[in-house]
Amino acid sequence: VEAFFKTGGPFSGGTLASKLSLKPAAPLSDAAQVRQSLRVFNASIHTRQQKVLQTVTDTGNQACKDGGTRRVQTNDNNTPLDVTDDSFSITTVDCIENGVGFTSFTNGSFSLAPTAGGFLTTFNQFTFRGTGSGGTFESILNGTMSFSGTNVPCGVTSFLESGSFTMNFTGTFKEDLDNNGSFEVNQSFAMNNVTMSMTETHTAAPACTPGTATFTLNGEISSTDHVDGLNTFSATFTQFTTTLTPAVRNGVEGDLFSLSGTIAISSSCANGTFTLSTPAGAEPFIPVDDSCPVSGRFLVTGGGTTTAVIFTPAGGIQIDEGNNGSIEQTFADCEDAEACTS
Repeated sequence: VEAFFKTGGPFSGGTLASKLSLKPAAPLSDAAQVRQSLRVFNASIHTRQQKVLQTVTDTGNQACKDGGTRRVQTNDNNTPLDVTDDSFSITTVDCIENGVGFTSFTNGSFSLAPTAGGFLTTFNQFTFRGTGSGGTFESILNGTMSFSGTNVPCGVTSFLESGSFTMNFTGTFKEDLDNNGSFEVNQSFAMNNVTMSMTETHTAAPACTPGTATFTLNGEISSTDHVDGLNTFSATFTQFTTTLTPAVRNGVEGDLFSLSGTIAISSSCANGTFTLSTPAGAEPFIPVDDSCPVSGRFLVTGGGTTTAVIFTPAGGIQIDEGNNGSIEQTFADCEDAEACTS
């Protein structure tokens, strides 16, 4: 959930540019960034549901600003009042455009077809590369992603009362943070029949206060780390559910979050099938401006053993193998425990 919405998926369009920006983004917790990206996505869904295509157009191959070509095609299928049979596509060939402190490169094709309550997106070796003072970032996507759902307006905003993504695609992602030609991150990934369903609750207008957001993941995801292999894994998710609920603890705003469901994983540091659960009343709390939870616990059961993952007030993690009160491992910061070598 975090990776999908923090990167914005293919629909936000802002993540790579923000990474390359000279101005750092304000610090937000992962949960807050998920909610923020969800707001942007909701707004984009509302925009897509408006009738914007009124004719059949084809620009032909046009020269990009600094090299290569771009072709844009639209088709309203001769139904001016029906958005669900429209189509839009962009095909680029080595298209280069230089901006102020930023250079972009695109190649391949991307198409978008609105549907009743959603859209179908198709990528054909669609490559985006951006270079700026913050480094070089490159992504390549190939496959399809579809979405359907119900977006409900409330006051000046909207909420995704129900929705579901289906993803079947492969891709790569690379980062060269100091622009020296060597990628610090070089990963390829695949999603096979992956579905992610989402629901949001909220109070009635005029307050329209966000409530619990729930994400449920099913399907197979694999990733190959081409740098050192540490983050190579294959995982199959079954009803893997994350919930985020706004909360205030000791005057601090944030989110309570819980995990449940099953994951079958193969990696360099873990293999097997594991069930995750969150004890009632012990949901981890993550402040809105922090990167780590400061209370709560998860339980991980697998191989006949239950392990407690405990979050400390300083943002650290304690590992209680056997869930018997004895701490076997301690990490001063939750992010220190993310590496597979740990």
